[in-house]
Amino acid sequence: AYLRSVMSCYLPYHMVFVFLMIDDMRHLLPVVFCLFMGGGVFTALPSAAATASSDPLFATALQKAPPTLMQLHQTLKAHSVTRAGFKQTKILQGRTRPLISSGQVLLSAQHGALWQVRKPYASDVVLTPRGGWQRVGTGVWQTLNMGGGGGFNQLTTALLTADIVALQQQFHVFWQYDTNRWRLGLTPKAAAMQMYIQHIVVQGSSTGAHDIEQIELLEKNQDSSVIVLRQVAHQPNVSVDELAWFKNRP
Repeated sequence: AYLRSVMSCYLPYHMVFVFLMIDDMRHLLPVVFCLFMGGGVFTALPSAAATASSDPLFATALQKAPPTLMQLHQTLKAHSVTRAGFKQTKILQGRTRPLISSGQVLLSAQHGALWQVRKPYASDVVLTPRGGWQRVGTGVWQTLNMGGGGGFNQLTTALLTADIVALQQQFHVFWQYDTNRWRLGLTPKAAAMQMYIQHIVVQGSSTGAHDIEQIELLEKNQDSSVIVLRQVAHQPNVSVDELAWFKNRP
């Protein structure tokens, strides 16, 4: 019964927001919404429900990138291929039980992103500069209305590489850095986006590889999600089998 409840609420919710945000925001952040509405990694934490005004991260927006953020951008940008596992918990207002899913993600600077949900049901989302596709289980692939692929690819790259110059075109950007952790906060500039997003927080460790470990989304209606990436690994190339996911689409 719980699985039927997840499928009935979760899948339509995912699709509505993917198309809504792509159409209204001129293809802005389709990866974020495929992640948070259908293919991501959510673990609902108290911080995800905090408002931007109550989080010290959002005290003062950046005008230019500090050296620590520039260093992070260069580090993240250097990874051509990233693989990770994920777990997702999404809290919907009015529902007593969270929506939880888990799976794997492959991010390629050249080819795009592959999100594979494996629990509680199988779902695949492929996003490339050419477009996006989705299927549930072993069903028929459906084309996502991605519009112009170039803008999609640039914005996706900006988010995943902490590119402040590109992000500031659409967001107010906020930054915290200490010896243990870095946090990048985003609040939308456009009124149309403000109708749906209150803030996004990307964070990771400030030691080691500086990988993105968590992405939080707080929506305007106070639905909240947190993406947690696990066992992050970097390789120079995708495998032949992985390449087929990006190439062999309808």
